[in-house]
Amino acid sequence: MLEGLAYLMNNPRDVPIVSCSNDICGKITVDIEPCNEHGNPLDESELTDEPNDLIGQELHFKMKIEKITNLP
Repeated sequence: MLEGLAYLMNNPRDVPIVSCSNDICGKITVDIEPCNEHGNPLDESELTDEPNDLIGQELHFKMKIEKITNLP
């Protein structure tokens, strides 16, 4: 589910919201975006085709909540 993050790609997802009793009680739509340490988008020079190049490096991500639906 998070494989795209290893390639520093945006990762939009619809995720169920689960209650304490394991009932699905809504849905949250998020996008996890790689960014630099200041929260700005990465430029081409910071991207990689090989996830192993990222081992040992500090990575930053920004989570954007697009919408929340079907809450009771």
